[in-house]
Amino acid sequence: MLKLSIIGFVALAVHLFLGSAESQVHAGTFPGISDRIAFVSNRDGDLEIYAMDPDGSNPVNLSNDPGIDLDPSWSPDSTKVAFTSYRDGNYEVYVMDADGSNQVNVSDHPSTDLDPTWSPDGASIAFATFRDGNYEIYTMSADGSSQSRVTFNFVRDSDPSWSPDGTRIAFTLDQTGAGTGDLYVIDTDGTDQLGITSTPFPTSEYDPSWSPDGTRIAFTRTAVSGAHRIYVANANGGGEVQLTNTTAYAPSWSPDGTRLAFVAQDDIYVMNADGTGQVNISNNAAWDSEPDWGARLLNAVGGSVEFVSRSGEGGVRWPIYVIGAMLLLGAAQWAVSHGKAY
Repeated sequence: MLKLSIIGFVALAVHLFLGSAESQVHAGTFPGISDRIAFVSNRDGDLEIYAMDPDGSNPVNLSNDPGIDLDPSWSPDSTKVAFTSYRDGNYEVYVMDADGSNQVNVSDHPSTDLDPTWSPDGASIAFATFRDGNYEIYTMSADGSSQSRVTFNFVRDSDPSWSPDGTRIAFTLDQTGAGTGDLYVIDTDGTDQLGITSTPFPTSEYDPSWSPDGTRIAFTRTAVSGAHRIYVANANGGGEVQLTNTTAYAPSWSPDGTRLAFVAQDDIYVMNADGTGQVNISNNAAWDSEPDWGARLLNAVGGSVEFVSRSGEGGVRWPIYVIGAMLLLGAAQWAVSHGKAY
């Protein structure tokens, strides 16, 4: 009876799970066990990669190397950080564990490699490189193998940002060669290049950051006056909204898409996705810049537990009653194997 009752409960729980999956999607989200912002700071005398909690607490020097370290990018599961480092005589893309250990040069090329960004499955890294005589976007496997050119614009292509669905890369294309540019999106195989912004020289857009649901791109715009402002636009162009009215740049979405980290007054700030509620979280006399908001490894979502990535996709959501059913099933299997169920 015990075994039959437990198996019946498991079947009921799975049935309820399959029947209520849609309602689980709209449940409220609470902070998980790994919700960190990586950033660059010179607070220890040279440029290093740090990580801190979203409220600015617990800052930790991750790179801890005398060279120049820039451009941090969390892997989708928050176990690794890709970054740019000048420690081998040129700028290279490195990867390290989330605690700063096991730092490895993965691009390993005599030319300049920088601006790394992870694919949403964590298998690949896109980056900008000067190896063809101008900056172009390349991709490579996370271990540095299989390096492949994506853009062929023969002008400066930089600031890649991988879309949450893994099919496209946003980047800055500098048509003039004068350090200005517009935002473009291109398929990862190099096809279907699409302009997202189009502004006259010398206005420039850069620092693209995809929203976790893939519908919007936040970016920095530098106007003729030299003012830096953060905007958001639809991922296919249009729908631009200005979020900041004072100098601000380098936006990075929170994993749940409700907030943005950014730079203002040489500090890291956080604001709501509509530009309200701006708060200085690093609040340090040093220069802090280039925030990247890391994934949540584990989220509690209403009555469920969800494993998610910063891409906002591919998360596996397990209602608590299903997890409980699994535990009961395990107990039932143990009881049967030990002759305790009948």
